[in-house]
Amino acid sequence: MTRLIRGLAALSVLSLAGCGGDGGSMYMAAGFPGTASGNCQMTMSNCGNASASQQMNSAPRPSEPFSVPSTTLSASANGNTYSLTYSVTTNSVTNMFDGQMAQSSVLSVTLGENETTLPTQTTTAYYLTNPYVPLGFSGTAANGTAFELIFNSINPYPATLRVGQSGPLASGTFYSPGTNVALGSVTMTYAVEANNASTLLLKIASSATLTGYPLPEVIAYAVDASGHMSLSSIQITLNGVTLTFM
Repeated sequence: MTRLIRGLAALSVLSLAGCGGDGGSMYMAAGFPGTASGNCQMTMSNCGNASASQQMNSAPRPSEPFSVPSTTLSASANGNTYSLTYSVTTNSVTNMFDGQMAQSSVLSVTLGENETTLPTQTTTAYYLTNPYVPLGFSGTAANGTAFELIFNSINPYPATLRVGQSGPLASGTFYSPGTNVALGSVTMTYAVEANNASTLLLKIASSATLTGYPLPEVIAYAVDASGHMSLSSIQITLNGVTLTFM
């Protein structure tokens, strides 16, 4: 189980990435191909079920920062069953991060394997508002390593998401909190893909390393014609075990 949750820190990155940028020269350009960086692929059971004429081709960019109500997804592999409960909740207070006051959101992840449920992991994402600019996040990895991630480059989403868009999102460096000691790095991409007649898929992929461990992740949101979004799936690939939570 430990090897499967080392990379849950990267879901924090994806959560913050999912908040999309607004204005300025940085953060979240348009979509990435279906194969994510870090040799991690997303498989979606409902992709391609609708004909081209029935598929939604565009949708407004969701409001930022993202807010995800507690959602439980499931997966299976090698005879084992897994559950993942995921949420992103905005805070009402400001906090100091990287030398400036920032708004924040708390990401919560609880992972279960068969009859065993691990303690919930929480990570805090930091950003500016008006316009929205993601800054980074802080948390503690499953092995007890505390970290901060500072974004080095970011690209904004387009105002309208269109099927087929792809490109880079962000890159950043993990640090030991309050120091210049680097613990790893992350790069992110995203893609907009067809889903069905009422939603399209916004997929966000992360390829990261933290204290030497690879952290490939993909998270997918379904976005409707009004820009409302909901969690669709999460994929984690670690040490040869690929779990797609849906």
